[in-house]
This record gives sequence, C-alpha cells and structure tokens, in this order.
Amino acid sequence: MTKRLFLILGGITLTVVVAAWCLLAGALTREAGRELQIDRARSLGYFAALAEEADRTGDTATVRQAIDRHRELFGEEILVDLRGERLRTAPGARPGPDVEPLVRLALRNQAPTDLAPLSPLRSDPMLLARPFGTAAQVTGSVVMVVDPSRAVTTLRWQLGGLAAAGIALEAVLLVAVLALTRWILRPVRELDGALEHLTRSERPALLEEAGPPELRALTRRYRRMAEALTASLDHQRALTGETSHQVRNALGAAMIRVDLLELAPASEHAERVRDLGRELQRLERTLDGMMRLAHTEHRLAQLRADRATGGDTTDEDGPAEHADLAQVLCEAARAREVPVRLALGRDSDRAAGAGATTAAIPRFETEQIIGELLSNAEKYGAGPIIAGAGAHSGGVRVWVRDRGAGLTAAELRSVRTRFWRSHRHRSIIGHGLGLSMVERIATAHRGRLELSTPAGGGLLAVVWLPAAAWLPATERWRDGDPDSASSDQAGTP
Repeated sequence: MTKRLFLILGGITLTVVVAAWCLLAGALTREAGRELQIDRARSLGYFAALAEEADRTGDTATVRQAIDRHRELFGEEILVDLRGERLRTAPGARPGPDVEPLVRLALRNQAPTDLAPLSPLRSDPMLLARPFGTAAQVTGSVVMVVDPSRAVTTLRWQLGGLAAAGIALEAVLLVAVLALTRWILRPVRELDGALEHLTRSERPALLEEAGPPELRALTRRYRRMAEALTASLDHQRALTGETSHQVRNALGAAMIRVDLLELAPASEHAERVRDLGRELQRLERTLDGMMRLAHTEHRLAQLRADRATGGDTTDEDGPAEHADLAQVLCEAARAREVPVRLALGRDSDRAAGAGATTAAIPRFETEQIIGELLSNAEKYGAGPIIAGAGAHSGGVRVWVRDRGAGLTAAELRSVRTRFWRSHRHRSIIGHGLGLSMVERIATAHRGRLELSTPAGGGLLAVVWLPAAAWLPATERWRDGDPDSASSDQAGTP
C-alpha cells in the first residue's frame, strides 16, 4: 500500500513539476526571442537612419563603418540597398540565406518586421528587413541576417538551470511524499497489526494516536472497540465461571442428599427427600436467575445494535414505549405482599399523565429495575419500605429505601458483583443477581445506580435515568424525599 500511494502521489508531483517546467520554459523562450527582436530591431532602425542620411548626403563611409563594426561584434551580415547600390559586410564562412527576395519585398514596403519564434533546438540564421526613404517613395532598404546562436546558447543554459531546479524540486517533493505516505500509513499498519494481535490473543495492543486527525479518531475507535470486546469476553468468561461455581455447589449438595438418601433407613427418607427438594429448588432459582440475566444481556445487546444502526428498540410485544417511572412504581407496589409507602407528590393522580417522570427506557426494563429494587428491599431489609420517583436536573430517578441493617462500606463495594451475598444473608433465599442486573440495565440506558446507607439505617438504592422529555416547571412532579415521607405524601396505593 505504501508503494502504491507513493507512486500515485509521486506521479502527481512529477506531472505538476513537468507542467510547471514547460510553462516556465515557454515563457523563457518567448522572453529570449522578444529581447533578440527588440535588440535587432533597434540596430536595424539605426542602420536605416544612417543609410537615409547617406542617401541624402551621398557619403556612405559612415554606413560602411557601422555595418563592419556590427559584423565584428555579432558576426552578422548586413546588406544596404541604396538606390540600387549594394553596401554589405563580407559574407561569413558558412553560407547565409538568400536575401534577394527580402530586398525586393522591402523595396515594396512589404517585408516582415518580426523575427521567427526562437527555438532552443535550432539556431538557423533569420532575416529582418526595413525600408527607408521619403514620405512619397522608398529609396532603399536594410536587410540583416540575424544569427540567434548566442541567444539560443543563453536560452539553453537557462533551460538547463531550470531543469536542474525542477529535478531538485521533484526530489524534494518525492522525499516529502515518502515522509507523508509513511506518516499517513503508519497508523494504518499499526492498526492492522493490532487487529491481528487482537485476533490471535484476544487482548488489545497499546496504540499511540498518530497521523492525520481522521486516523487518530480511527485509533480511538479501535481502542474503544477492543476494550469493549475484551471486556465482553472477560465478562463472558467470568459469567461462565461464576455460573459453573454456583450450579456446581447446588448440584453437589443435591448429589450428597441423594447419596444420603440411599444410605439412610426408610424412616428418614421423608426428611432426606425434603432436603433434596430444597437443594433442587435452590438449583432451580440459580438457573432461573441465570436465565433472567441472559435475557437481560440479550435485550441490552439488541439495544446497542439498534442504536448503532439507527433502528427502533423493541419491547416484548412491539415497538418500545418510554415508561413512566411513577406509574410503573405504583403498579409494582400494588402487586407486593409487603406494604410499600410511596412518595410521589401531593397531586400524583393529576400528574400521572404529565410525563414528568417518563424515562427514556422501554417499559420492560423499567419494570425489571423497579421489581428488583423492591424484591431486594423485601428480602434483605425491613419495613417500612419507602419508594418514590421524580424529575431531577439532568433526568429522572426512582428510589427504594428500607429500614433494615443496611450494608457496611466494604459490602457496598461488593454488592454489585454477580452472585455476591453478605454472610449475614446466607439464610435468605436469593441468588445475588438482582442489583447486578439493575446496574447493567441502567448503564446500558446511559443511567447509573447509586447505593448508600443513609442516616437512620437501611439501604437506599437510587437509579438515575435520562428523561424522555422535559416539561415546563409548572407541570413537573415534585421530588419525593427518600429520607422522609409525610402523611400527605405517603400511603399505600
């Protein structure tokens, strides 16, 4: 690729240099011919004036001296026709052109007054003539045999110098083109090597941004792509390992129960069967959590693909609609066995259709987020459970707070990890995937999950999401306070 690009750019620069040389060479040639024309025309006018003076006085000595002197300086022949009398310099060694036709044309005042165009390839003699006389009659003419060899030699030197300058310029341009080609293609080669390395090792190579801005941006995109791919592979490996570990534990416990069932007397079979049933239920819950996580990951991957291609995200039964957090929260709270106090604002019923808490997220994901937060508060916390939704600067939020023991600082750092559970909750049925799924869904929709232990105890989980649209301030929901819900704001829906 480097050679091809170098040949293309080198060919372009060579074409430009050659074209420029041709233009400059033509200009130099025309300028040299113009200078020769002006110089010889001036000399021809001088001799015509001398010849006219000699015709008037009858003294030709001055004309003879002048044409002989011109012969000595320039080696050019001059012929003066003075009423039929011919005055001329001695002919040179090489034969000159026939001047008689030009003399006759000059006497009829029809002789050309310009030299033929100068050429660096030829130095043949050229003829120039000028008549003289009175206003009523041409009495004579002067014909000059112009030798352009000196002008051609000078022109050739100039063209040679111009060619040398062109060659030097082309060499400089080729060096610059080579450097430019390498500068442009070096990031491309590095990207190619990095992709090959990524294919072989499944690990991104460290690339420095170099080259033009477009290739720098391409390097940044590759880096993000490689990091995302590596993170996805690591996520899959970790998920596979964690799943295998969790399933192996439950399956191992079930197999032990089966072995004990075979060894135990018949009177203990009922108790052993119940133990086996509990282990199988734990295994079923683990697999059910894994299926829900896999379904969530599939939907989020589809969401990213739809965003990348400009398509519409889809819900369970058709095109996805933005979900109203307050409405979904009310519906989820009604379906709970444990009472949930809501903090939605005084006019929640009137504001339910205003859309102030409508998040830019499909309803299915909204139901999953709120369901997991409420389930987590029910299982691991204590009443009263308070939940709310509201608009906030930059988006909307939904929050759930319980009054349980809460989590320590170390536990808050680990609670988002898949399958992680506090040692204090080992006796509670669960699989440790709920908050992990909530965070994955929120992050995929450009939101975030915040967990804290507020004053008064318990766990406060807040999910921030981008709003579907902003309304005028008079139509927005008033935020509920997660730390206190007054009697006029709280209640069971």
